[in-house]
Amino acid sequence: MQSKMAPVFWAAFFFLSAFCALQFRAHAQEMLPHSEADFLVIHDPSLRAAAIQIEQSYPSVKRELENLLRMPLNSRVRVFLMEDREAFQGLSGSPYTRAFAVPRQNVIVMHVPPGMQSLLLNDVFKHELCHLLLHENISPRLLPRWLDEGVCQWVSGSLGEIIAGSEPSAAHLLTVSHKPFPFHQLEKDFPRERIPMLIAYHQSRKFVEYLSSTHGGESVAQLLLHLRRGANVETAMQRVYGASLEELEARWNRELRSYHAALVWLSRHIHHVIFAVLPILAVVAVLVRALKRRNLPEEEEDEEEEP
Repeated sequence: MQSKMAPVFWAAFFFLSAFCALQFRAHAQEMLPHSEADFLVIHDPSLRAAAIQIEQSYPSVKRELENLLRMPLNSRVRVFLMEDREAFQGLSGSPYTRAFAVPRQNVIVMHVPPGMQSLLLNDVFKHELCHLLLHENISPRLLPRWLDEGVCQWVSGSLGEIIAGSEPSAAHLLTVSHKPFPFHQLEKDFPRERIPMLIAYHQSRKFVEYLSSTHGGESVAQLLLHLRRGANVETAMQRVYGASLEELEARWNRELRSYHAALVWLSRHIHHVIFAVLPILAVVAVLVRALKRRNLPEEEEDEEEEP
């Protein structure tokens, strides 16, 4: 999540930074500086293990992102780890997120609840670090929100910053009852309500995955390179994919509808499929059993002939 903050937020954020700095002076062990002084983790005392994991993974995560997206991350990154959910929500402004990035300040803020899995912690951190890398290299006016979030989900392999809930997944909702948003509606921001927001995140990731699967992962890096050089999305799409965003979006929608139609057909005829497959499996099982019985005497005879 790449955060857009109001003045009130900035006041709270700088208060948080000052508070963490004071805490560091009183408890120096709660700040973990990277050896090259380009990375800093500030954390609650209870989150020391998570802070060490992030500090140790930073060089490899940074290198992986730079190699995949073909652009450098040179800024000094600061990561704030918070255990208090209410305090974090007061900063993020959303009850549905567990992390956000502030590219203008090269800052990542993460909520780390007790027992958070290390793999998930790494995915969330990777997602937010991707935001910092993209915004260091590409002007915000040239980087649509859907592409920003889609790429960061693509490289991290998950929603990352979004908290999973008990309701149906975004993939299920998009398949069953909702259509994707037109991407021009997702250029500046995503919906604030949970279900539409989940759909916006999901379709952004799926569209980037579609571009990667149909034209290769390197094409995504090429697209970002054109944006970095000052091209807008429409021009970059034409140069890399030979088609407009509207055309690519239409192709993706057709593929999505075909996939959805197959799922709907299967859900409606699943009992017929099961009843058709079960007899075949039964016949195969009988044949396998008969072959085993047929070979058994020969194996016993071979054993008797051995001295």
